[in-house]
Amino acid sequence: WKQPVKDAKSIILAGNTLFVGREHEVLAIHASTGSIDWNMSVDGVVHGIVAANGFLLATTDKGRIYCFSEQGIPRQVAESSVSTKQRAGGGQIDYFDQDFSRQLLGQLDQRTGYALVHGVGDAQLASQILRDTNFNLVCMEEDSLIAAKTRDRFNEKGLYGKRIVVHKKMGNRLPYPDFMFNFICVDIGALKGKELLLSEYYRLLRPFGTLVIGGTKGASDSLALAHKPLADLVASSRDIDRKFHSLKDQQWQVIKRDKLPGSGEWSHQYADPGNTACSEDMRISGDLRLQWYGKPGPYRMFDRHSYTTAPVYSSGRLFTLGEKILYANDAYNGRLLWEKELPSLEPRVNLPRDCGYMVTDRDHVYLAIENNCIKVNARSGKTETEFNCPKIDDDHDYNWGYVATTDGLLFGSSVRSGNFYTEGRGPWYDDSGFNNAQDSHKVLSDCLFAVDLAGNSQAWKYNGVIINSTIAIGGDQIYFVENRNPKVLQDKSRRLSGGKEWMALHLVALDVKTGKRVWDKDMQFEQRTPVFFSTYKDGTLIVLRSSPKSFDLRAIDAKSGKPLWNRDHGWENNHHGAHRRHPVIIGDVVYQQPLAYDLKTGKEKWSTSKVGVGGNCGTLSASSSMLFSRLSNYPGFIDLGKGMNKENLVEITRPGCWINIIPVGGMVLVPEAGSGCSCEYSIHASMGFLPRKN
Repeated sequence: WKQPVKDAKSIILAGNTLFVGREHEVLAIHASTGSIDWNMSVDGVVHGIVAANGFLLATTDKGRIYCFSEQGIPRQVAESSVSTKQRAGGGQIDYFDQDFSRQLLGQLDQRTGYALVHGVGDAQLASQILRDTNFNLVCMEEDSLIAAKTRDRFNEKGLYGKRIVVHKKMGNRLPYPDFMFNFICVDIGALKGKELLLSEYYRLLRPFGTLVIGGTKGASDSLALAHKPLADLVASSRDIDRKFHSLKDQQWQVIKRDKLPGSGEWSHQYADPGNTACSEDMRISGDLRLQWYGKPGPYRMFDRHSYTTAPVYSSGRLFTLGEKILYANDAYNGRLLWEKELPSLEPRVNLPRDCGYMVTDRDHVYLAIENNCIKVNARSGKTETEFNCPKIDDDHDYNWGYVATTDGLLFGSSVRSGNFYTEGRGPWYDDSGFNNAQDSHKVLSDCLFAVDLAGNSQAWKYNGVIINSTIAIGGDQIYFVENRNPKVLQDKSRRLSGGKEWMALHLVALDVKTGKRVWDKDMQFEQRTPVFFSTYKDGTLIVLRSSPKSFDLRAIDAKSGKPLWNRDHGWENNHHGAHRRHPVIIGDVVYQQPLAYDLKTGKEKWSTSKVGVGGNCGTLSASSSMLFSRLSNYPGFIDLGKGMNKENLVEITRPGCWINIIPVGGMVLVPEAGSGCSCEYSIHASMGFLPRKN
């Protein structure tokens, strides 16, 4: 049978009835005949349907929940509209001393995420946290009656289940995942002599989070008993700091957790300003478990074939760029911290032929939009400053191209308008480049410059036609390949094609502080190349390009510009990205599939050919001991300590076609990048993975 139903948004089968949700309507269709048994009008688009115990529940995008009964007995519709922003304290006296509250909450790494209160008492503490922060709050109570009373209290305010839940403590192992909470507050007075679970608090406290222990009633004696265990915890942990606050009626121990020892960062397109594509995270092993999943999903994300900007990470926050929107997630619990609309952002894709345009440090995100680079507060998502790229001449409009930051400087380049790749849906950008296809042409800048972030002023500017994908920073110098071909200089276009325009290339190094030229070397390359990259690590600059059927790697001494070694090896194929991989440097080894070389000598270390091409259309990212990419179609990894066997992180989703798996902060983060794919992957969501033995 066939039953036309336009714009269906949700569908389930319950018994012999299909329930279908669409705009303003719920339909019940007989599964055997296709006839419509009944239909009901609703307000909004029906995105969720659940059948249970003879009832049908439907939810709409208007925030309404409808319940339908199989008996068809009409009942009065109960409506509730309660703002979760109401004063949760209800006019009660503040639990925290006001000065201490301002000081404590003002110094939190962030006020959005998850908080835990152990010891509910009269609920004043929980009420103040709800009122003064944006945390979702979990209360752990020892007494069943107090727990029930607290639930009723917040349910009456319309807050229970929305921003707060209360759990009865059932054992000393609390039922929450590692690193879940941004803020943990332990009310010793409310515990009434019950045991402090210091090891549990430490397990649950997210890096960069805050733990406070104390209170008003009897806190002094209990804190004294806790002094030695707290001192032992601080002594045995390299990532926490402790302070004591003695107030008029309260005493508090404040413990702040810092970065996990040995954890890594991914602040730039290829991990760092040197483009190593390695976070150097030493905490990640091959035995990983799912820590969280959720937003952002595929909606408003770039098509997986676009090869767009990688996510970036610093200090516990993950930043993912979508179509005219920037998302910030808590890396440890997945909480969406904020999302920032970017109406002027034009998508830049095909980054193997361009460069990264979003970076982060501990406090800010820097993002190129049109002719500006905006400086966004990492905690709030608010734009603090906008920097303009310099114009080279009055005959052209210019956009901000390259973005990097290090040592108090923001680096950028000026690109003539209309030269970025912006077609994010349709083109695959997988051409081998040897038929001079346009999607392999390299984006060029007309100048490179630096901005002093302390004074928000231009530090220096270097004029020249620069290949964006070859810009790298390291060893107090910035490196790039410059094209001095007269034909290119006079051309209106700033995309480097594959003809004789490849003549007159120069590898240049500038002083990163002054912009003065350190050295300048002539370089000869064959015409036409799918990709052209530069990567810096420990005094060595690797310049890589694809030649016909092979990769050409050249190692340069970064201080002098003198060649160290040169290697050439075949790529695995001319499609699915095998011919345009970006190099990875881990320690003193440079990986360029399917081979790996000693960074200093060029001696071949081993072959990665066992990995194979199958489904591997992305490029590699790395931690200190693992490689990540799309292996066998799924997000996969190779634990270098266990040989070259590839394993899958998960088999229900897929990564993107460039870089979206980043090993950072002691975790592996995989923000959604499979949008547009119609293959057999059932889940499109962002995910975070944590080693089982953390």
